[in-house]
Amino acid sequence: MVADEAGRWLILRRTRPPEQWMLPGGRVLPGESPAAAAIRETREETGLRVDAGDLLAVAFVAPSYPRLSGRLAFVFAAALPAPGHEIRPDGVEVDRWQFAEPARALELLHPLMAARLATPERRSVYIEQRPQRADH
Repeated sequence: MVADEAGRWLILRRTRPPEQWMLPGGRVLPGESPAAAAIRETREETGLRVDAGDLLAVAFVAPSYPRLSGRLAFVFAAALPAPGHEIRPDGVEVDRWQFAEPARALELLHPLMAARLATPERRSVYIEQRPQRADH
């Protein structure tokens, strides 16, 4: 989760349906750590070079369909780089971005992502989540 000096969160809008707001991030590649994946995905989606900071949340996301595996989702803090770094959406996965106050970001983000970040105090959390199946 990239935050600016005012504490606003960087959120991105996905290009593929459903076009929803998300944090920078994505899948971990084979042999890659979750922190390295967060750094790489942020760079790919926004052009920003950030360092993964404190671990904010780990969520076990249960499979939404039978015979699929659950997955772990990690959220790391990241500070906005020094001034002069331009945010450039990749145009493939992301078409827009904005800095949003945390309360507004929680309204715009996917409910599972919002639940990972909705802790009243900024402390690390572990949660287990069960997504709604798309066919229901």
